[in-house]
Amino acid sequence: MIGRYAMSNERFRAIASTSAYTLDLPGGAGYEIYNGNSLLANYPGADGIKIGWTDRAGWTLVGSAVRDGRRLFVTVLDSQDRDADAAALMDWAFGTYRWESKHVRMLEVLQRL
Repeated sequence: MIGRYAMSNERFRAIASTSAYTLDLPGGAGYEIYNGNSLLANYPGADGIKIGWTDRAGWTLVGSAVRDGRRLFVTVLDSQDRDADAAALMDWAFGTYRWESKHVRMLEVLQRL
């Protein structure tokens, strides 16, 4: 839920989806920083959010991807291959979930009455 809220912020989305960025330092020097979220480069439509590791949760990923104008979020905990696990979840969800407009659902409800 935090990731979903964060991705509603345009500036956060821009930062989370950036693979690399050069910080301009005084004197003309630059310092390159990289996003460790390899899902950005390995999954079509991936645009964030966060990778991590803790003793209790192991390797983690909160991911976001957009396909056909629909955004999907996944969370992977204690994964041996967080990119593959996140991609499998996203592939399954994009392949099986059916998005409908509120009007279509309302018509189905009314038809049952």
